[in-house]
Amino acid sequence: MKTYYDYQKTQLDEVYLINARGQKNGLYTKYDEEGAKAVEANYVNGILNGPSKEYYRNKGAEKIKKSGNFLNDKKQGLFTTYTYVKYDQSYYEIMNNLMFNEKSDDIFNTGLKVKVRDEYYENDEMTKEIQYHKTGKMYFSTSMEKTETQFTCYNEKNVLLAKGSFSNLDGKMIGTWVIPREENGETPSDKNLLYGEPKSSIRKYNNVAYVQHIHFKSNGIIDTNYMTKSYYLSGKLKDSVKLKSINYSGGLSYNGINYGGSKLDMYGPYRSYHENGKLSMEGEYALRKEVYEKVGSWKTYDLAGNLTVIDYDSLFLAKEKVLNLREKLGILYDSVLLGDQSLYDRRLGVGLYQGSKTNSMNSQYGSDHTVSVKENGSYVTYYIKYKKPTLYKSFVEIKNFLMEMTDYSESKILKITSLSDDRFIEFYTKENERYTSIVSNLEKCIAIIQKMNKMYNSNTKDLENALQASKTIEEKMSLINNYQIKQD
Repeated sequence: MKTYYDYQKTQLDEVYLINARGQKNGLYTKYDEEGAKAVEANYVNGILNGPSKEYYRNKGAEKIKKSGNFLNDKKQGLFTTYTYVKYDQSYYEIMNNLMFNEKSDDIFNTGLKVKVRDEYYENDEMTKEIQYHKTGKMYFSTSMEKTETQFTCYNEKNVLLAKGSFSNLDGKMIGTWVIPREENGETPSDKNLLYGEPKSSIRKYNNVAYVQHIHFKSNGIIDTNYMTKSYYLSGKLKDSVKLKSINYSGGLSYNGINYGGSKLDMYGPYRSYHENGKLSMEGEYALRKEVYEKVGSWKTYDLAGNLTVIDYDSLFLAKEKVLNLREKLGILYDSVLLGDQSLYDRRLGVGLYQGSKTNSMNSQYGSDHTVSVKENGSYVTYYIKYKKPTLYKSFVEIKNFLMEMTDYSESKILKITSLSDDRFIEFYTKENERYTSIVSNLEKCIAIIQKMNKMYNSNTKDLENALQASKTIEEKMSLINNYQIKQD
């Protein structure tokens, strides 16, 4: 039997044999529209049975892509996938060739055939997958069991990089895992780990520096009683410590594996070693201010055995001393804001120096300010006559002047108080004089506010007249600070 793509029957589509019942029986071949072979399979009485092959196609030519066997219409046993590559290609490029081979004429015509994947099936369900480096050595395998999936990964030099089990119930990592690490302690991405990157990438292929052995409980939670150990790729011990927590997400993907684990909370005694086996570092991690970090004296040794001691308790105290300055700045800033509002409450119109208010305007009432207040579900506009307008006006001028002197508005001061620990320490180190100036001016503002609060029941006509006659902000500050309060 033959089928065609066109009515003129010039473009062959399928060729197959049939039995007396009209069922496919024997070799079946399918072609693409350019005449290249796409699929070869075998049927027995209409059911797939026996060898099967898939092909890459390119301009009427074909090359083997996948071969395997069917049993009673289901995949059974080994299925092998091939691709065509050049010698200097990275595995990242190999995987692209696997999916988009027909786009590369040069590779299709001159590339070498390499095996990239073996898949094992039972009754059409994949039970195991193995992928290979272009050298032919295995780079990872997954084995699907009833309750868990086993995963193993090797680099091109056949050094074990990752090994462990995933729960088939929720995909979490369980049991003891070998996890790859970069030099800075982070886990590489799956692309960096398994496939490398294009030559244009600034990162080197396979930048794993060491592996770490970590144990997870059956619920996926890290076992905090397990002594976690790391090893150089040579197999030599790198360090040992207990872990309190690790940020990770585990799960299988098309690329093999993906997981994080860049942040580790370590606790208890810590020891690390140079690759030659000599002690490199020793100390202790402990919880301090809700963070696990180095505490006490830490010793480091170079390859020659020279000792360096760092007292992390002293460093912590020095850090806390600087961070206390951030807290002090925040308290002073809040005091200025609250003090300002106590002198002039814009929302309620009942500030210390706002005096009387009325909701009607007439020729006898000269309004200095208006304020809207919600009363009984609707807003009422009040007209405010300042009780001591010159005093408050002078305070605003003084406050703004003090802020402008440091070139820091109130919003900028708020940002400083909100900086992270490291950012504030950096700011304080670089802007020590600026910080001292801000604190000094905030304290001056608070002193002015405290003095003005004491003037509530005082006859301040002479002070107000003097403030009106003054020509500089410094003179206004001096007048208020030196004013002798008189009771009415």
